[in-house]
Amino acid sequence: TEFEVAQILDPSSSVTEYIYKHLINKKATSKKEVMAFRFAVVLFTLLALWIASYRNQTIMETVYYAWAGLGCTFAPLVISALYSKYVTRQGALAGVIGGGLSAAIWPMLNKYLAEAGILGPTPTMIIGFPFGLALIFVISYLTKDKK
Repeated sequence: TEFEVAQILDPSSSVTEYIYKHLINKKATSKKEVMAFRFAVVLFTLLALWIASYRNQTIMETVYYAWAGLGCTFAPLVISALYSKYVTRQGALAGVIGGGLSAAIWPMLNKYLAEAGILGPTPTMIIGFPFGLALIFVISYLTKDKK
């Protein structure tokens, strides 16, 4: 339906407009923008298929997965921005990407680790939040202005 298509087109348009056009290639031609948009559509479609193939048992697990993703993605940046003046743009971006990816990957990895008896079931926030926070400070330290 139109709603599902919009769920793919909206983030693809945002990535093309704000990341590709403003950060990666400021002088992009319309042909390059269209190609970047098409690539983003394919990328988000594959991401949606991957998430959909991970079968959650209940609606509550799906809601937990989404909230844990938001928490691991943005909470480290909000906390570090409030309490530290040393966060750089690169550190913030690394923390957001790393925290979000850890929230997306950890539930599946944790399942295999628990089945193998290596690690018990560990909530996503226990892994994703410190990982995002560590990335923010490590990358900020490495990219700070040396005065």
